[in-house]
Amino acid sequence: MLAAPAFWLGAPGVYVLNAWILLTFVLTGLAMYALVRSLTRDNAAAIVSGVLFAFYPFRFERYGTTELLFVFWMPLALLALHRTIYGGRLRHGLMTGGAVAGQLLSSAYLGLFLTAYLVPLTGALALACRGAGRAIRPLVAGTLLASALVLPIVVPHLQARNVIGERRFSEVERYSSVPRDYLVVDSSRPAWAGVLETEPPGSEHSFPGLLIVVLALVALVPPLSAPRIAYALGLVFAFEASLGAHGYVFPFLYRVLLPFRGLRCPGRFSICVGLSLAVLAGYGVARLNARIGRSSLKYLLAISVCTVGLFESRSVLSLDRVPDPDPVYRWFDGREPSVIAELPAVGIEPQWELEARYTYRSTFHWQRIVNGYSGVIPAPYVAFMQAMAAFPDAESMRVLRAHGTEYVVVHEESYGRAAYARLVEAIDRRKDLREVAAVSRGGYEARIYRLSGAP
Repeated sequence: MLAAPAFWLGAPGVYVLNAWILLTFVLTGLAMYALVRSLTRDNAAAIVSGVLFAFYPFRFERYGTTELLFVFWMPLALLALHRTIYGGRLRHGLMTGGAVAGQLLSSAYLGLFLTAYLVPLTGALALACRGAGRAIRPLVAGTLLASALVLPIVVPHLQARNVIGERRFSEVERYSSVPRDYLVVDSSRPAWAGVLETEPPGSEHSFPGLLIVVLALVALVPPLSAPRIAYALGLVFAFEASLGAHGYVFPFLYRVLLPFRGLRCPGRFSICVGLSLAVLAGYGVARLNARIGRSSLKYLLAISVCTVGLFESRSVLSLDRVPDPDPVYRWFDGREPSVIAELPAVGIEPQWELEARYTYRSTFHWQRIVNGYSGVIPAPYVAFMQAMAAFPDAESMRVLRAHGTEYVVVHEESYGRAAYARLVEAIDRRKDLREVAAVSRGGYEARIYRLSGAP
C-alpha cells in the first residue's frame, strides 16, 4: 500500500524497492529518536538511540527480506503506549493500536512479536504508575482499532491455513536461536569478523555490538526508574522468546495462540532485543550527560558514540544487477488479463530461485501466474511442479487446465539447449498447444504457447 502511489505513477519496481529500503533507515531512526527524546528529555541521547536502532545489525543481516526492515512502527507504538498509560487519553490509545496494526500489516512476524513484547512491558509500566487504570479504556479502543485494521489480512491467512496447515514444531526448532548465537557475527560485518565466530549472511540473530550493550548496562546501574525496569524486563522477554523451541516463551505462545503456529523463525524476536537495547542505551547516554555540564560536550559524546556504533554495525553488502525484463512478455501488452504458467517449474537452478524470478518478471506483464515464491510451498503446487516435469504429456496438460492456464511460457536458458530442443519437438507434436510468440535474447529463446480451448 505504501508503494502503490509510486507504481501508479509508473516508477520501476526496483527503484521503488530501493527507495523504500533506504527510507526505512530514516524512519526507524526518527521514530526511535522521538521515543527516547520523550522518555529522557535528552536530545543527544535520543540521537544516539535513533542511530543505534536504525543501523542495528539485524537490519543489515535481513535487508533482503524487505518487510523485516519496516520496524519504525515499534518505537511509535511504544511512544503512544507510554502516553496512554501516563495520560489515559483516548487518542493515544488509538495511536497505539494504529501503530501496532501498521507493524502487523508491514510484517506479520514482527507485528506478532511486538504484540507479545508489549504485554510484559505494559504490565511493568502499569504497576509502577498511579492511576494506570484510566488507560484501560483507551487501550481497549486501540485494540479494537488494530483488530479492525488487520482483519483484511486475517481472513486470507486463515483461508491459506486450511490449505497449507500449521508449521511443524520441528521446523520451528531449526530456526530457533541458542544463547551462543548472540556472540556470533554475520560474515559481512568486518568490525567483528576477525574477533568473533562468523556465519554466512542472512542470519536471524547475531552479536548486537559491544557499545550498545555497555550503554544499556550503564542505564541499569541503580537507582532505576520504572521505564528502565520495564525495558530491562522486555529485553529478557525478547531474548528468551528468540530461543524458540529451546526456551519457554515461544513454545507457550505456539501452543496457546493460533497465529504463532504459522511462524517458523522465532530467532527474529532478536529485533525486540535490539529495540530494548536501543532504548536503554539512550538512558545510558542520558545518565552520562547528566554528569556533563556543557551542552557542546554532550553532543560531542553523542557524535563519538554514533561513530563507534556505525563502525561496529557496518556491513559489506553484496548487490546484484537486476535483469532486464524478458522481451517475450511484451506479447502480453494490451491484451486481456490471462493465466500463464512459466516453465520449467523445476530446473537446473534451485527451485526457489526460478520461482522468485518468475514472480519478479510478473511485475512487467501483470498477468496472473500459476507460479510463485513464498516461505511455504502449498501441497497443490508441489503436485503442479511434479506434473510439469513430464510436460507436455497428458497428465501435465490436465493439471494446467485444472489451474485455468491459458498460456505456457517456456525458457530455453533454464531448461538447457538440449532439453529445450527435445521439449519444443514434443510440443510440436501436440495439437492442443499453439505457438503464439518466440523471442530470442542473449542467445537463448523463450516461447509462448496457447492452450486450445482456453477462454
